[in-house]
Amino acid sequence: MRRMNFKQGIIITTTIVSCVSLMAMSIVLCVIYAHLQVEFQQLQHKNNFFETELAEIKSKLASLEKRTNGSVEELTTDPPPPLSYELRLTPRTGSFDEVQLMCKELGGELLQQTLAKDVGGRSYEDKIRNVTLSNHPFVGITDRDTEGVWRYLNKKPFPETTDDLVVSWNSGEPTNSNGNEHCAQLFQESGSLLMNDVVCTAKYSLHGMCEIQK
Repeated sequence: MRRMNFKQGIIITTTIVSCVSLMAMSIVLCVIYAHLQVEFQQLQHKNNFFETELAEIKSKLASLEKRTNGSVEELTTDPPPPLSYELRLTPRTGSFDEVQLMCKELGGELLQQTLAKDVGGRSYEDKIRNVTLSNHPFVGITDRDTEGVWRYLNKKPFPETTDDLVVSWNSGEPTNSNGNEHCAQLFQESGSLLMNDVVCTAKYSLHGMCEIQK
């Protein structure tokens, strides 16, 4: 029997190593494939589960629609009731600040919101007329912060045009006579509700007209 030379031995050894490597790679690939197969089966099982759940949900929705004549009724909430106010004169006369305090003690504020023609679909014009027939009360408007810039007590600007209000400035008013008329009083003249600027101090003692939210 002829003996292999060194070169032949190298070739055989290399071939054996290559075969062993291919076998090892094949085993690894088989293991990976088997693992992927298991994962695929698990995902398929979950998918079947979700499809079953979805079918049940659709069935429940169909049943609900059938009970409501083919439509699901929308949930609605009733709108809040419109604001309502009670109008009252202060029990005593006083300065602007004093009657404002009296209004707060009554649970309200000097007249502001109800000067609008439309207050939540209501008008308080007739009630204001009734109160001002024999009184010229303070209302909640002042320019004490900035001369000539009239604002409500809630700091909102009093409009220059009063088309949306039940009141308007008297002709030529406000005048700021003597430089100290910074509060507004309400009165009637020829059937119109008019305002005049007056001093705010106790020197000019008036009732205040209060609006009290119900």
